[in-house]
Amino acid sequence: KPLRKKTLMKRGTRLLLRAAAVWLFLTAAAPLNSFAIDDHWKRPIEALKDKEALHITPLKDVTAKKCGSCHSDKHSDWSTSLHGAAISPGLTGQLDHKQEPSVTEACYFCHAPLNEQSQYISTVDGYEKNPKYIRSIEGEGVTCAACHLRNGSVYGPSTNSVFKDSAFCGACHQLPDGYVLNGKLLVNTYNEWKESPYPEKNISCQSCHMPDKRHLFRGIHDKEMTRSALNITSALSSTSGIATSSLTIENTGAGHYFPTYITPLIVIEAYVETTEGKEKIKIWQVGRIANLALTEEAMDTRLKPMEKRELTFETKLPNKPFKIIFEAWVYPDEFYNRFYRSLLKSGSYKNRALIEKALHDTENSPYMLFKEVITVNNIL
Repeated sequence: KPLRKKTLMKRGTRLLLRAAAVWLFLTAAAPLNSFAIDDHWKRPIEALKDKEALHITPLKDVTAKKCGSCHSDKHSDWSTSLHGAAISPGLTGQLDHKQEPSVTEACYFCHAPLNEQSQYISTVDGYEKNPKYIRSIEGEGVTCAACHLRNGSVYGPSTNSVFKDSAFCGACHQLPDGYVLNGKLLVNTYNEWKESPYPEKNISCQSCHMPDKRHLFRGIHDKEMTRSALNITSALSSTSGIATSSLTIENTGAGHYFPTYITPLIVIEAYVETTEGKEKIKIWQVGRIANLALTEEAMDTRLKPMEKRELTFETKLPNKPFKIIFEAWVYPDEFYNRFYRSLLKSGSYKNRALIEKALHDTENSPYMLFKEVITVNNIL
């Protein structure tokens, strides 16, 4: 039967009210006005206006799992990333939130940047319990809300272009002046990128670490990502009974120093192998090594963007067929491994079990990046 006019009017009114509610929610959750990156990352970061957040549709659950109920692909990527593991055993095993809140505050500045992730907050009278603390998101580290939620409003690349700007990443991947060792900042990744050819090519941090907007954030711990940063070639020549072997390594794919941080180390080894066995001839190290107190730098052999380095060695030609073997191993957590060993030895930790877990993790993070085998039957 035909609908009565009054019924149609009621349904139309309900539809309009629903549309208005959706519009109000979207405009509150994703403001179209632009903001400055510095303002977005001003600490402490207030994810929520209050416990209720939005008065229209309260965001009572701001966990990554909740975000993943709609953004399952982003949540799946983030779950495997170091952003999702930023509150690690190695970090928490060193912290005492109540007794040393200032230490926690310094670490959480990047590892858990939201105000709501901190159990204690700084006040004019010292530190006190945080009334806005949300236990469920503290352990999530650099969680979804850390980048996308401010004062109860949701932000993303569709509403603000700064999410596509490398400066957005520089909020944590660039330490300010003062954290200097041997005249160089300890964390200088964003500046390294700015001084490289990549900005002119319009290649941002996100281009490599968030391809197709994926939230993978892959880095030195990922073999495929690390290998894609390098162009590696080998060569062999001889004269007067001496074989000269070389390995050329070039940073063609990282828009910053390779590696950028003080924590990893790449070890390249050269062997000569005959039927009688294998002999290690040469070892090179690529990275930045410092003491645990971060007061002395032992070496800095990192590769700048597009920098090329040739590693060579000489050996007497055997009177039989032989092989030249190059192996490169990546130790993503070399500094941390030394550091955790030191903590366990000295007892300078808050939770031994967590530090032991961290040590175990760093001992199992190395991997072989590449292996080159040159077989020589007759080089004379």
